[in-house]
Amino acid sequence: MFLKGVALQKAGLLAAALLLPVLSGVSLPMPEIVALLIAISFAAGLNTYATVGTLGLLGHYHILVLPEGLHALQDWWVVAVALAMFVVEFFC
Repeated sequence: MFLKGVALQKAGLLAAALLLPVLSGVSLPMPEIVALLIAISFAAGLNTYATVGTLGLLGHYHILVLPEGLHALQDWWVVAVALAMFVVEFFC
């Protein structure tokens, strides 16, 4: 069961990574981008904190080009808070 969950998480991350370049040309207000990010992570079966932290790290290290509205995710404090919340939620 655990391995199936890990495979689903990896598939969800791959789907999110493939979807972001498509969205880079879309001009959306920040609240709609946040709502879309949350919807994508829930649809992929992922934790929202893990998604935000992963996207922040990928954007910070220029592995993935984030849309302009998501550049705030690249700040270290956003990544740190998201990953800390993921750890808290994972163990509680």
